Amino acid sequence: MNSFYRSLALAGGLVAALAGCSKDATVTGLRAPSDPLLAQSNAPPSRGGTSTTTLGVSGCDFTVTYTWSGLSGRGLIASFGLYQEVGSLDESFNLVNVEGQVGKGGSVTHVFHLTAGATGGRIILGRGELVDSRKFTQIAGSSSASSTVSSTCG
Repeated sequence: MNSFYRSLALAGGLVAALAGCSKDATVTGLRAPSDPLLAQSNAPPSRGGTSTTTLGVSGCDFTVTYTWSGLSGRGLIASFGLYQEVGSLDESFNLVNVEGQVGKGGSVTHVFHLTAGATGGRIILGRGELVDSRKFTQIAGSSSASSTVSSTCG
């Protein structure tokens, strides 16, 4: 697949994921939010901006908290959720999008309830990023990921 069609397919998947995702949305085949193939904002990188994504696990309840500060933009979407490692890819399988965020700082949390024993085992991590709601581009420097956990929930 040439790079134009690959970029178009990735951008279309991101737009679909952001446009109408519920907490149970499934978007597969996308690279991690920090993938350079995903659209990046052309705005200059924020100086001193940081973000952190944490993942807490209790049984088959996965709590993802995405926190950021020192970034630029208004009317942003905080997109965060659960990803699984599949080879060299991180595939999203459960996302939440919270609109109306500002880049200067904020925090969002969601508890994802998965079914015990639904998979034979996989490596799960939490990821978060801020997205420009008008251009559907990632805010430079806003992506972060948690450490990974092994789980049979899913």
